[in-house]
Amino acid sequence: MKRKDIRSLHSKTVDELKTMVSEFEFELSRLQMELAEKKLKNVVLLQTKADDLARVKTVLTHKTK
Repeated sequence: MKRKDIRSLHSKTVDELKTMVSEFEFELSRLQMELAEKKLKNVVLLQTKADDLARVKTVLTHKTK
């Protein structure tokens, strides 16, 4: 996620953030399956998606408080 994308998370609604969380979780599980099947070439992508998911969840937590 680029810096401007991270900043734009704060302007999204709670529903949009929940949608993003589900999309990131699906993508992360797909990447984990590819890693287990030895099909994933770029393993750094797995950690990057996990970090992005954590960022979105953090903003979501702050919004719901």
